[in-house]
Amino acid sequence: MKELGHNLAFALHSDPLLEFVTYLCCFLALSILSFIFIIIYKHYKRQSQLRHQALLYKHIQFLLEHPLSDQPAVQRLYQLNKLIQKKPLQTLTAWMDVMQDADVVTQEKYAAVLRKLDYQTMIQRGLASRHIALQCLAMQMIRLCHLKQFDDYLLVKLASVELAPYAIAALAKIQGIAALKLILNAYEKDLLSNSQLLTAIAELPRAEVLAATSKRQHAKIHGLITRYLGAAV
Repeated sequence: MKELGHNLAFALHSDPLLEFVTYLCCFLALSILSFIFIIIYKHYKRQSQLRHQALLYKHIQFLLEHPLSDQPAVQRLYQLNKLIQKKPLQTLTAWMDVMQDADVVTQEKYAAVLRKLDYQTMIQRGLASRHIALQCLAMQMIRLCHLKQFDDYLLVKLASVELAPYAIAALAKIQGIAALKLILNAYEKDLLSNSQLLTAIAELPRAEVLAATSKRQHAKIHGLITRYLGAAV
């Protein structure tokens, strides 16, 4: 038996094809196990996010239904602040999921609740994240909740092709017509597509936009905006 084992070991090392097949089988087995682990991890992470979102939604709905000066509401505000401090990025993602599932009127109600909280750390962590998606979520939150104190952060994001459209949309919502120059400059630098330009322009007063683009003699932009707004040149 010992001799047989020795012969098999010798055959494995002496046959390159057999050795290759053995290594390939090991590699495939490890790949399958890794793939299964990734699926389980992503499923667990998604379920955790859904639970976090459900908890957040429960807190928000409670606050919408009770005066914020009442003791139970004060306690809920405290719990939400603890949630933001403990899991700022997860809370940012969950809050945006809740916001995006709501209509415009309800979004404003959710935004009013957010403005009662210590949300600064959550937004700043999102803006400073290495992940583009989280930075975009933070800028969407700034836009939807009309958070005016992050303009300097947004201006920095204008240097990035991936982030500029989100920064411009937020600045247009917050600054109004004062953001028009930034919008036009971003478009001229090819940081915005036509649709992204028009989305930002839609946040601004129509007459002032037409007048400003006409004076600056941006023929292409003026024509595009005019067609979009349905106005005469």
